[in-house]
Amino acid sequence: MDHFSEGMVMIPEGVTLRAYLSKQLACDRMRITKKFRGICFGGKYMMCTQTHENYRRMKNASIELQALEVRFKESLEKEEEEKRSQLPP
Repeated sequence: MDHFSEGMVMIPEGVTLRAYLSKQLACDRMRITKKFRGICFGGKYMMCTQTHENYRRMKNASIELQALEVRFKESLEKEEEEKRSQLPP
């Protein structure tokens, strides 16, 4: 969320945090709203000013988000495998 509010995520301007998270997590936007009660989702994404330092920070944020995405997808796959293993033959 910090990367989003700082403009460090490589996504189109004008996207809301709620829309971004629901797309990344492949879930309904209302689920995001329910999980993060009290957090303002009204703001739209505005990319930060393009400087050398901000470019470096955006690249680092992108690497961090990609690693988190891989971990998330692995956890989904593991969860699915566990569900399949519990099914009767």
